[in-house]
Amino acid sequence: MNSARDLEGLRQILLEATAVVEHLLEQEEEKSRGKDAAKRAPDLTVLFPLTGSTKLFKGTKPVRVVFPGGSEETAFTWKKVVQAILKQCLSDGNEGALRGLAGNVAGRKRAFLAKTGAEMRSPIEIAEGLYMETHYDTETLLHILTMRILEPIHYDYSGIRVAIRSGDV
Repeated sequence: MNSARDLEGLRQILLEATAVVEHLLEQEEEKSRGKDAAKRAPDLTVLFPLTGSTKLFKGTKPVRVVFPGGSEETAFTWKKVVQAILKQCLSDGNEGALRGLAGNVAGRKRAFLAKTGAEMRSPIEIAEGLYMETHYDTETLLHILTMRILEPIHYDYSGIRVAIRSGDV
């Protein structure tokens, strides 16, 4: 991994964590003054960069994916997060590269990407004739996405962030 990218990811995580702590402190101060801050507080999510450690996402629930440029896609499961990112990758002109990986990138028993989902336990369709196996825990699924699929095709995912429910952080 690129140490500069890792450091930038850690910096982003620290900024997001600081925002959450500040918000929670404000809530506690308002409660101590007798106001019901919970009714007025917006649903708070925390954005984590996809470049950070996949361990950060373990045990959390995603809400949406935020792409560079500000476009967003609602995704309440990790499978939907992966699907949204790969569809964005396709729309960014990487269809040939992704299809080139189909059948060539595999784990011990199953291909991660394939032209058909027939031999997969939990396939998701990325495009017609392109499927990804998603029968993995969150950490493994995101590792496969970033290190085994996006890195080999040199797709820049450094600007992609995933919004997590603040209660899960």
